[in-house]
Amino acid sequence: MKNRIAVFANGYNRYATLKALDGMRTVASVKDFDIDVFVGYAAFNDSPEFNAGRAGIYWLPKLENYDGVIVFSGLINDFDTAKQICLNSREKNVPVVSIGAYVDGIPFVGSNNETGMRELVEHLVKEHGIKRAVYIGGSREHIDTSIRRSVIEDVFKENGLELKKEDIYYADWVNEHAAEIASKIARSKAGLPDAMICANDIMALAVSGRLIQMGYKLPDDLIITGFDHIEESEITYPALTTVEQDYFTIGSNAAKLLCDIIEDSTSMVKEVVSSHAVIAESCGCRNNREYDESRRVYCRTVHTIKRDLEFFERLCRMERNEILKSSGYEDMKDHLRNFYKDNNYVVGSDYYMVLNRGYFNDPAPDDSLILKDGYNAKLDVTVALRNGKIVDGKLKAGELIPGYKKKPGNQSLFFFFPLSSGRYNCGYFAFKEAPVMISENLGVYSYMEKLEQSFMEYRLKMRLDEANRELSDLYNKDPLTGLYNRFCFDSIADILYEESVEFKRPLAIMFTDINYMKNINDEYGHAAGDRSIIAVADAIMSSIGPDALAVRYGGDEFIILSPDTGEADSEALRTKIEKQLKALCKARKIPGKVSVSCGYVITDPESGKTVNEYINEADKVMYSIKKKIHEGD
Repeated sequence: MKNRIAVFANGYNRYATLKALDGMRTVASVKDFDIDVFVGYAAFNDSPEFNAGRAGIYWLPKLENYDGVIVFSGLINDFDTAKQICLNSREKNVPVVSIGAYVDGIPFVGSNNETGMRELVEHLVKEHGIKRAVYIGGSREHIDTSIRRSVIEDVFKENGLELKKEDIYYADWVNEHAAEIASKIARSKAGLPDAMICANDIMALAVSGRLIQMGYKLPDDLIITGFDHIEESEITYPALTTVEQDYFTIGSNAAKLLCDIIEDSTSMVKEVVSSHAVIAESCGCRNNREYDESRRVYCRTVHTIKRDLEFFERLCRMERNEILKSSGYEDMKDHLRNFYKDNNYVVGSDYYMVLNRGYFNDPAPDDSLILKDGYNAKLDVTVALRNGKIVDGKLKAGELIPGYKKKPGNQSLFFFFPLSSGRYNCGYFAFKEAPVMISENLGVYSYMEKLEQSFMEYRLKMRLDEANRELSDLYNKDPLTGLYNRFCFDSIADILYEESVEFKRPLAIMFTDINYMKNINDEYGHAAGDRSIIAVADAIMSSIGPDALAVRYGGDEFIILSPDTGEADSEALRTKIEKQLKALCKARKIPGKVSVSCGYVITDPESGKTVNEYINEADKVMYSIKKKIHEGD
């Protein structure tokens, strides 16, 4: 056995997932297996491209590297994705259990939504005498939306009531949509119903907040209920009447079932865990003692929560600055390692960031060209923080955490989250156990989003830097020859000259001019003249050393500055330029006889002269040579 199971979950259902993981870990402690949790963030109200990137983490692990797989099929927003994970596991002969939604042929553990929902609706009808209710479901096609609606319809029918079609709404599990529905109903001609029954607590809390803002008193004017019994349902006022699914037992049973399948190939099993209603203040049944204590605990820690959020935001800004001041991927890697070495409160003492090096090394191409292979591409360990210390690490085949080895009797829990650009994944990050970002009030999603935004800005900055370099070349270089032009000559020449003076070394300054340039243009045309100029520039560049500077100073004039060059080397350079020019003109079949006059001077570091004075001297030497050539003709 590999002593590892993979769990696939949805980050938007943190409360249910963490409770289920607590249940799974009771089994892990006995069976001695690690748990790797792959957390996606696909949402119904996001674009397919965006969701593809958020769900990409599900395709990161190689399933055959695990003893078994557990899929939160009922919580992963795209059921087709959850189903595909289950089927892929079965195809690879890896035992798999589905939680929350049944996949044909896959062992299943779920919650009996009906029991808790029936308790809640019967309570509303029999204890509070409601006659009209509005149901705000999640997405229209989601099985949980359908089941919870069906229970309301059944209970109403049993009591001589009707859930009317016009009182059924779908908010796609989105808070804002649920709040807008509540506003619309409140302003409608029919007015508010006796109760608004929401398919989950998040939407119920959004509805409650919106109606309170509109001036309604709850539960006097309206009963609001939810489903899930999340933490906020207890500290809000009024505390939410809701339904609790026993995810601890669901997680524990799923892990037990998976282990049974691993050990003795247990055949197809379906297990259902009952849910139950939690009756609280939002339906008018007050239980102040229990919920007042929850509120007091929250109020005692609210200042700490606020400070943690501020600290979290500051750390994200600091990280962004470290990324944006980087000059390239390796530099960014160093910055991030130093950052996390000193700032790991939020991410915990064991944190890993793994990125597609090519994506950050070359910011110019379209994302689809670099990231098309997703997690099949070669990835680099950007940050590896183990026990609070930065360590070097490379991913071996099949590894997701560099250098990690399972220790017998020691169970580890790792969370993996995607990093993406649109639909394409550029890497992932991982925590060991549950750091403050997962278990408390700071959001992993917010961290992930800020990190991706910083990476996007980094790539834009790199593109801008490259564009600026290209613009600088266009401004500083001669478009015909590629040599530096006269605009940038002064600053560069001054630097070379000042260095020669400082280090007391000679600097050769050579002034070169093409002979009979006017005749070439007149006899053979300006195209031939341009080819002659290019040939001279190429002859110069192929002759000078790597430290020398060549400039097209005017139409047919060139200046060369060659550091640490004396008389003999300068004479050799002039001879080499003339020889190279002759060869180039012959090879390129340039018409006419193209030649140059090269005059040079050697600077004296002790002279006190300026570089321009030496240039004028070199110009005079060149002119005297040119004059002799013309007189010789």
